[in-house]
Amino acid sequence: MNETLKVKLKTLPQQSGVYIMKDKYKKVIYVGKAINLNNRVKQYFQSSRNHSTKTKVMVSHIEDFETIVTKNEVEALILECNLIKKYRPKYNILLKDDKTYPYLKLTLKEEFPRLTITRRVIKDGSRYFGPYTSTTSMRETVKLLRKLFPLRTCKNMGDRPCLEYHIKRCYAPCVNKISEKNYREIVKSVELFLDGKSEQVEKTLTTEMMEAADKLDFEMAAKYRDQLQAVKVVMEKQKVITDTGDVDAIGMAESPLGVCIQIFFIRQGKVMGRNSFFLKREAEENLTQVLDSFVKQYYNEAAFIPKEILLPLELTEVDLLEAWLTNEKGSKVKFHVPQRGTKLSLVNMAAENAERYL
Repeated sequence: MNETLKVKLKTLPQQSGVYIMKDKYKKVIYVGKAINLNNRVKQYFQSSRNHSTKTKVMVSHIEDFETIVTKNEVEALILECNLIKKYRPKYNILLKDDKTYPYLKLTLKEEFPRLTITRRVIKDGSRYFGPYTSTTSMRETVKLLRKLFPLRTCKNMGDRPCLEYHIKRCYAPCVNKISEKNYREIVKSVELFLDGKSEQVEKTLTTEMMEAADKLDFEMAAKYRDQLQAVKVVMEKQKVITDTGDVDAIGMAESPLGVCIQIFFIRQGKVMGRNSFFLKREAEENLTQVLDSFVKQYYNEAAFIPKEILLPLELTEVDLLEAWLTNEKGSKVKFHVPQRGTKLSLVNMAAENAERYL
């Protein structure tokens, strides 16, 4: 142990926070969190009898470290997730993320919002839907939505209607062919549709059609009628498979190469999509550790957090993770390991698909 480490170990804070381990090149090789930084960090440099092989190797490369104090353990967890994403340290369990999946972005902060495709999720007031593992499927969704709900596609609105208006793919808000209020109602329908709430879209469109007709605005009523008929066609193709509401079902499969995790996204009782991830692990790292790391990294960036997340096994810090995601979502989030019924079937289905992926 060098002199820098000896000095720093004597001045460790007794508070919660994050510790960042570095090698001789000042490169970050591990990021962790602790309720008590003094106790946790010192454990690495005490007797190595209880250390795993991976931890022993990591400690042998530590030449320096730094700590960041936080108010509580939830803040430490959030900071740990962000630093792992930033540095991708060698000795943390990492998601193999060679590709960035696309999302649909609804630009709600704009006066007349657009629906666009993006690979970056940022906190800009927009709503993000996804990720979509199939680009073809996502583009088909966009194509359908633009037929059902003709939102503008231009980044900058002009002073005259474009071709999209003339082929009935836009309501031309640029020249006041539609009021902001009516346009926002259409945007709300797009949100509901992407949330899997087709039935609610049907009710909303029916109400708006009747109100427009009562006001003798027959042109707008006809547009709502056309949207309503198109939504009904789509609804006939969708089937409710569960009564679970909004949940994510996570399944796992392992091989000598690593662990595959697959998530099924169930929204309003319908399977809306799925996603696969791969994590490498050392021989002494168990599936619980892998699942802990996955949950932190995935939900730190997730565009949508459901009310319930179904798991194949218990997490080690379930209370802390529930508190974190509840704070992020703004309403209660619960982890659940189902033992029977439909929810167990969903986890098993995700696990079977993870095996096929491997």
